[in-house]
Amino acid sequence: MAAPDTGQFRWQVPADAPPPGGYYKGLPIWSGSPLVHERALEVLGRHVPPPARVVDLGAGAGALAQRLLDAGYRDVEAVERRAESFAVPGVRVHALDLDGDFVEAAHLAAADAVVAVEIIEHLENPWAFARQCARLVRPGGVVVVTVPNIESSRSRVEFLLAAEFRYFTQDDYEQVGHRTVLGSRMVRNVFEAAGFEFLEQTYDRYERPRGPWSGRKALRWFFHTLAFPLMKGDKRGEVTIFAFRRKG
Repeated sequence: MAAPDTGQFRWQVPADAPPPGGYYKGLPIWSGSPLVHERALEVLGRHVPPPARVVDLGAGAGALAQRLLDAGYRDVEAVERRAESFAVPGVRVHALDLDGDFVEAAHLAAADAVVAVEIIEHLENPWAFARQCARLVRPGGVVVVTVPNIESSRSRVEFLLAAEFRYFTQDDYEQVGHRTVLGSRMVRNVFEAAGFEFLEQTYDRYERPRGPWSGRKALRWFFHTLAFPLMKGDKRGEVTIFAFRRKG
């Protein structure tokens, strides 16, 4: 399967390399963690159980859309800029840019829920995206969205040493198109300003610094061990998962 197009960027991975998140039923998961889709589906199920109408934004090849179907969501629709990479039979997909007015362009009907996994860090304007989501979900509907967690303990130590957040280095910008940095408080600001109320915040997994060791990694470990007890916020997650409900 082709890697997803993120506007002017593409994932720069060798053609024979597996996707970073592995596969689900043969569909590549273009996420740095194989657990993100599982956790996002758990969050969705707590607030909008199946069956329900769900729109998957930035659907890639369709790994999450297929999980939604398997979980019992019967009305699933997708938006993916490179629609030719989407490979889930029976799910309608729209080839649209999420930085544009995709709701009007696709004539999308109101949804019970929207999922946007590993998407908004690639967008130029998350604020406009949140307003589009508010147009797409019905009153009382739910949005589940994820972002790389720049507040993780590892990210904080890396910023201390290199003045770059984890997942938002120059290489991340050039290779995978991470171009908008959002902390957890800012994500809440973005969606609350669009008319949503905050429901919950969780994360996919926690990774402590590990070997093979070098002088730089040893220094990171030293600062990590020293600073971890003093850190506040969502310091244990590599990817943060949010749920918001549209106000009635």
